[in-house]
Amino acid sequence: MKEGTEMDDDWRVRWNIGVLGLLSVVAVSFGFGQHEASTRAEEVQIQNGGVVLSGTITMPTTQGPHPAIMLIHGSIPADRTDPFFQTFVKLFSKSGLAVLFYDKRGAGKSTGNHNASTLADFAGDAVAGVNFLRKRKDIDPKRIGVWGISQGGWLSFVVASKVPDLAFIISVSGPAVTPGEQMIYFRGNELRQKGLPEEEVTLVSNFRRDLWSYFRTNSGYDNVRKQFAQLKSGGLQEKAGWPPAGFEVPKPEEIDSVSFGWFKGDMGFDPVPYYASVRCPVLAVFGEKDILIPVQKTIDIMKAELGKRKVDFTSKVFPGANHVIQIAESGKEMGQSPFASGYLGHMENWLLKRFGEK
Repeated sequence: MKEGTEMDDDWRVRWNIGVLGLLSVVAVSFGFGQHEASTRAEEVQIQNGGVVLSGTITMPTTQGPHPAIMLIHGSIPADRTDPFFQTFVKLFSKSGLAVLFYDKRGAGKSTGNHNASTLADFAGDAVAGVNFLRKRKDIDPKRIGVWGISQGGWLSFVVASKVPDLAFIISVSGPAVTPGEQMIYFRGNELRQKGLPEEEVTLVSNFRRDLWSYFRTNSGYDNVRKQFAQLKSGGLQEKAGWPPAGFEVPKPEEIDSVSFGWFKGDMGFDPVPYYASVRCPVLAVFGEKDILIPVQKTIDIMKAELGKRKVDFTSKVFPGANHVIQIAESGKEMGQSPFASGYLGHMENWLLKRFGEK
């Protein structure tokens, strides 16, 4: 196996979103009064270049045009039947919104190759979804917003830059740093959980950053070789469990754009420049015990950047919650615990305060 393929395991974080059980939802309005809306489901197809996204739009049975929300996936190739996401389809549809959710490209009935796709591809899919809603006569084009989790939180701001009249953004655990920095942060937390002291975590993290920069630029070969030799001779490679046994720093001519495609592409995606295009209200939600993203750093960056344009920005950190805003419980994977108290209601109330009937 090539080094580039092995290193891909560092950024392709996979977790299993389990069945979540029954949730109590208090319905509020989004321009249609305080009632629990009855709904109907419609199968739809959305074209984005050569990819066809298969989805479902859940519509109120009342007369339109209706406000709408589109859900944007995280990094896993989930389809629209995923119980985790169905929680939010039900939450928002019972609040009177039309809800669009499609199978991620390469998943379910959607075409395309998920593993060969880039963040730009996924952003294009999301923009295509919003534009699909805007063209429907039963949807109010001025009242369309997006909800995105994790990777979807990153992409929600890209959508806002492409759709100037987007009504709102709800970003859940969407970091304000590059994928590369996010993964360095996460891997550092893994080392801390292993019991490595902070000094050693810093050494490994600095090497990871320099190694990945070398993969991206083909510059710095001698430097990363020297750092790796020090990690290896000092026993830190074995202690950290990274890089994997047998690893050697590849020569510049061995770094091709296919095996190392993520490092040369998505790793450097910076969401911050897209904040300049945002004019709509933004709700950013986080979990206090999220080990995948730097929560406070993200809030500080968002507050500073969105504040430059006086964007209506609200952040909320739920105590004891993990990356998917479930209560972090020892020994349990994400998806196996209940949502943090008040999480669902907080999103509903935020929407009602800004867009509900007066």
